[in-house]
Amino acid sequence: MCLSECQWDLDFLEIQFDALYLWTDIMNKTNRVTPPPDRQEELLVIARKISGHASFSDFLSAKVYNQVGVALCLTDKFASGIEKFIISIEKHDEVTAKPEGIEIEPKVNMALAYWRLGDLERAEEILQGKADTWEAWHGIMDRYFLGLILHASGNVRYDQGRFHESKGLHDRAL
Repeated sequence: MCLSECQWDLDFLEIQFDALYLWTDIMNKTNRVTPPPDRQEELLVIARKISGHASFSDFLSAKVYNQVGVALCLTDKFASGIEKFIISIEKHDEVTAKPEGIEIEPKVNMALAYWRLGDLERAEEILQGKADTWEAWHGIMDRYFLGLILHASGNVRYDQGRFHESKGLHDRAL
């Protein structure tokens, strides 16, 4: 009896997690006012509950910490966002079976936060080679994330006064 009830609870938690994650992902990717902090924290709580039962729990936690980091950056809390990106990267490192290069997303988001803080050297260092690595792993058809990496790199180059390189990266992002 408990086994089926426990499985149902786990299934429900996974559905609840997916729904909340999708909502925060849409809010973050469309630069809308972010979900209230209690919703972001709720995602972390659900991911922790699932973690005792699912082999991909660190992957879920990594995704959530990345989302929370983006939400914090959208509200100009870049230092706090960077802290969440670092945790996300650490969680990605703990995952054994993961898609190739998936940890690049929080790294690029962290680079964007450093760019917004004016730390162009650190932003460039993080972004170095990420576009070529992503393209090698996923091909040119994954244009959304490749475009994000190239656009971020172009923004950093622009603020460094390297306008020709910036234009080339922005053109390639299109």
